[in-house]
Amino acid sequence: MTSRLRVGIWGASGYAGAELIRLGLGHPGIELVHLGAHRHAGERIDAVLPAFQGWLPGSFEPLDPARARACDVLFSCLPHGQSHDALAPLVGQVRLIDLSGDFRLRDAATYAAAYGHAHPCPEQVDRFVYGLPELARDRLRGATAIANPGCFATACTLALLPLAREGLLAGEIPLAAVTGSSGSGATPGPGTHHPVRSQDFHAYKPFRHQHEPEIEQALADAGGEGFRLALVAHSAPFVRGIHVTAFVTLPEPLDEAAVQAIFRRHYEAEPFVRLRDKVNVAQVRGTNLCDVAIALRDRSLVVTAVIDNLMKGASGQAIHNFNLMAGFDETAGLQALPLGV
Repeated sequence: MTSRLRVGIWGASGYAGAELIRLGLGHPGIELVHLGAHRHAGERIDAVLPAFQGWLPGSFEPLDPARARACDVLFSCLPHGQSHDALAPLVGQVRLIDLSGDFRLRDAATYAAAYGHAHPCPEQVDRFVYGLPELARDRLRGATAIANPGCFATACTLALLPLAREGLLAGEIPLAAVTGSSGSGATPGPGTHHPVRSQDFHAYKPFRHQHEPEIEQALADAGGEGFRLALVAHSAPFVRGIHVTAFVTLPEPLDEAAVQAIFRRHYEAEPFVRLRDKVNVAQVRGTNLCDVAIALRDRSLVVTAVIDNLMKGASGQAIHNFNLMAGFDETAGLQALPLGV
């Protein structure tokens, strides 16, 4: 497919929405026709997002289902807990890519435990394909509804995916995951506002982060079994990025060359995964890349992975899913190189 598609974005004034606008303006197959924002409806786009002055005239619109149905594809960046009510009536009427957590977990009880409330439309969940391309590429091609993965879930799953496919996950697997301040969204809150966290570093939601069951579901889909995750999230004093360290005790002895070969076999054809000697958040900033590195001592394996939480962890991955959904080259609109500094 080479013609441009009419694309809408709900929640377009937030960080993920702004990234989608930026990527959409540079995508050869996207025509942005409906930018919906609840709080900023009626306000000029370049007044709310001054960086787009000269690039994007007009104003944000209300979240209008009729306008959404007139689109070929609608991206939703609405908050967790709001997307399911807003999007359920649109399923089957417009192609959807949802960046919230509302349609990621297939089990209703697991969803309720993770998000603190029952899912209001569980019958719609199975209509959404979980949108991690490295896991579900074939199902994403031509999909009509996609649940874009969470940022921690993306980095943690990609750190462990080759091991799950090879049956090398067993027992408890500790995950230390660190995020920058943009992961908390554009609205400041206690403990998330950058002036507060810029001089701080702390853990939060140990063993109860909503992405933990999402990662377990993805790794089980890849063939992993007999393991349990122990995810501890951390808030760090930088703006963009996720850094994950996974600690795996291998069920059988392997040398480092064998483990490296496993990761190469599963990732050498992936356009957005790079195997590195070491990983740094700064070296993926502004890109859709995930960098992965390993270190091995006896049966103790450490896997580190980094992504830009607003790109591979949100909007960049959503564009990757759009490309698969609509038949474009997977890398269309995502060719940005890492920032040098």
